[in-house]
Amino acid sequence: MKAAVTFFREIKLGQARAVLFGTWLFGALAVFLFLAFHSLQQYALGAATAWEWLVPAVGPTLALISASAVVNAIDRDAAEDRKLARPFVFYATLAWSLVYLAVIVIMIAASANAHWDGVYMSAATPLAAMQIILASLLGVFFAAKNI
Repeated sequence: MKAAVTFFREIKLGQARAVLFGTWLFGALAVFLFLAFHSLQQYALGAATAWEWLVPAVGPTLALISASAVVNAIDRDAAEDRKLARPFVFYATLAWSLVYLAVIVIMIAASANAHWDGVYMSAATPLAAMQIILASLLGVFFAAKNI
């Protein structure tokens, strides 16, 4: 009897964490650099508001991942490295992370000439909802012991 073909390849938990950590570290850095560039070029008076909007949109997720990475580096468990992450959950988390970061970049780019207070007010609730889902997905990898 043939084994079932899986759409996603299996990935070790440590590798999954590393990929997600790298995605967020470099993704957030790219977003920060993008906003810094636009702050110098276009936003002028609205730059402070743009930064006040970006930090809560990215900061909590970076804090969760960074704290977990430090704890896992200090309290490394060999059995943990052999565990396999559920592929669908990993790829869904990776995709949601990339979509979330892309939405932030698109909003920054699209609102270069807009009044930032209005952009922040209209974007706060949808971004918060996306971030809640994202935190739940990332929590599976960075806060849970068994997935």
